[in-house]
Amino acid sequence: MAEKRWVLVDFGECIECGDDAEILTDCQDKGFFYDGDEARCCNCGLPGQFNCDSETPGYISWHEEM
Repeated sequence: MAEKRWVLVDFGECIECGDDAEILTDCQDKGFFYDGDEARCCNCGLPGQFNCDSETPGYISWHEEM
């Protein structure tokens, strides 16, 4: 199993400060993530989770309370 690493993404701007987001994943395919991977804002650290299914493109579900 690959080691998890933070990957900067070009979607999912933070709902608190509007900054970029990153996702913690062990997926080896560039640009792909697993459903349920941890996410966070690069600036304020607001936590979230990457969600995906077969019907919609992936997105970050932000946790509004830290």
